[in-house]
Parts: sequence; structure tokens; C-alpha cells
Amino acid sequence: MNLNGRPPSIVFIFFDVFCFYCYVYFSTLIRTLAKSEVEDAPQRAEAVFQRMKNFEGGIRPNRFIYNSLILAWVKSKQPNAMQKAHAIYEEMVKLSSGDNGDPDVKPDIITYSTILNGYSRRYDEEEMVHRAEALQKELEEMVHRAEDMLEQLISHYKSGASDVKPSSYAFSSVIVTYARLGEVDDAARILHRMKTLNADGTFPDVTPTISIYNAIIVGCASVSTEDERERRKILSLASCLLNEIEHSKSIEADSYTYANLFTVCHNMITDEEERAQSFLDLFRRCCHNGQVNRLVIRRFLSADAPNAAVFKQVFGAYMDEKCFVDISKLPKDWCKNAKFRSVEPKNFFEESQIFLPE
Repeated sequence: MNLNGRPPSIVFIFFDVFCFYCYVYFSTLIRTLAKSEVEDAPQRAEAVFQRMKNFEGGIRPNRFIYNSLILAWVKSKQPNAMQKAHAIYEEMVKLSSGDNGDPDVKPDIITYSTILNGYSRRYDEEEMVHRAEALQKELEEMVHRAEDMLEQLISHYKSGASDVKPSSYAFSSVIVTYARLGEVDDAARILHRMKTLNADGTFPDVTPTISIYNAIIVGCASVSTEDERERRKILSLASCLLNEIEHSKSIEADSYTYANLFTVCHNMITDEEERAQSFLDLFRRCCHNGQVNRLVIRRFLSADAPNAAVFKQVFGAYMDEKCFVDISKLPKDWCKNAKFRSVEPKNFFEESQIFLPE
């Protein structure tokens, strides 16, 4: 550093070093609080943040400090924690905008990913609270804010901000949250956008995973409606998702996929004959892909318990004397790609004593 062509005095050098170590002290303290499990960690981190800004000589907070504050609120279980996190993000956007904006506080991929993760996690935490209508509205507002943030992330990257490139996780956070709310059309819409951005080369590294597809299928299974047209719509969506998976070169359906599709068929098809045929078709596809395991058979039985004839038709040749499905008798090709627990009972229903209904 030069001052009018002259070397700086030892005082200025000392001051710079002092400020640097003060920054390290404050930033480390804030980050440690953000990662801690202390109940009032966000408030403590905010207090340290204020002391840092008011420190004599001035220590300017940067992106790392703001991201740590956001993390503290995202991890918190306090009411309105996500609103606090979002407010910090908005402050970062405001401070970094315009010709005189500070580029050191401009949101980056960590900023976006942390908040999107917070919106996704918040559903699980809030789900335990029994205030259904108010909670539903709050969660819907959260996921809409998360989608808006995802769109901002995409827009910033397209405008040249290479440091905020969206990841698959950023998309999946929004998709999974929509699916958990039962908003499967919106979840499918974001999935389609994700695939389009991948196909046109905008985000070649952002590809849907089987977990994303499974989340939407679970969402389809959880929808409760008496409207026949709505049921058909949900069933059609689930069927399209399975077709996409089975024709994909990058992902494969797993046992969880087929198990939840049985539940979708059970919940959305009211005609017993049609349901039985759908079960048989789905099971054949499951066998063809070698994904039959304990979960698939349990879900098959529990979903189609009223129609024991279908179960007999499929598993009759593989039952033991107690009418349990014996795992050792199943064709190897049915199970060749399925995952099993390290210690699997001899038959699929040994633990819970579920057997073929009379």
C-alpha cells in the first residue's frame, strides 16, 4: 500500500494487521455460533455482528459473515426463523445493487443453497405442529418464496454471474417441498424446467435424480381427493413420471419408486378390476427391472388387500406352508437390482406377521 508514493508508516501497517485479526475473530465467532446447537445462537450471532459493525475503525461485513448469519437462522427452530434468514438475504441484495453497490456482499451459491435448504427442512419441523390451516398457508408462502429465489438464481447466472450457478440441490429443494405439500403439478413444473435448462445446455450439470422423481410420486400418493377427474390427472402424472424414468439413460427406477406407485394406483383407481390390472402391469415392470424387495411386496399386499386373488395370482407359487412369501423361492431376476437390508428375514412378512388374507 502506498500513500502519495511514500511507503506507509508502521502505524498503518499495524492497524491493517489489527483489523485483519479482529475480522478473523468476529467471523470465527459468528460462524461457530451459526453451527452450534445453542437455542439462542441466532440472537448471539446478530449481537456479535452488530459489535463488528460498530467496532472502532470499522470492520465491514462481507459475504461470508452474512452467509453465517443466514445459516444461524436456517438451523434455528424459532418462530419466523426463515423470515429472518430471508431478510438478511434481501439486505445483501440491497447492499450489492446499483453502481455503488458492494460486490463483497453479493449473494453467492452458498447464500441461495442455504436458504433453499432452510425452506425444504422447515416443512419437516413445522409438520409436527398441529395448526393445519395456518400451517398450510405458511408453508405455501415459504415454497413460493423459495421458487422466487430459485428464479433469481437462474436469472443472475444467465446475466453473467458465474459464481451463483444453480445446483441440482437448489432445484430439488423446491420440487420436494411442493411435493410434500401435495402440490404435485407445481413440483412437476419445476422438474420440467430443470430438464429443459439441462437439455438446452444452460445447466448441463443439473440433472434430475431418482430421489426427485420419487418425491413427486410420493406426493401423488398423498393427495386426497374425491374428484374423479383430479384422480385421473394424478394417476396420469405418476404414469408419465414412471415412463420418463424407465426411458432415461441417467437414472433408474428403484424399489421405492414401484412401492409408492402401488399406493398411487390404490388411492386413485376406484374400479377394482382396473386397479387389479394396473397392479399386475406395474408389478411386471418392477420384475423386469429387478426391483422386487420386501418393501414392494408389503406395499403390494397392503394396497391391494381387498383383492386377495391378485396377490395369489402373483405370489401363489412362492409361498411357504404358512402362506408367507418365501424370499428364497422368488425368481432371482425379480430381485437382481433391488436393495435389501444387511440382515433380511427368511420371508418378507416374518417380522410383522402379515400374510395372505383369506
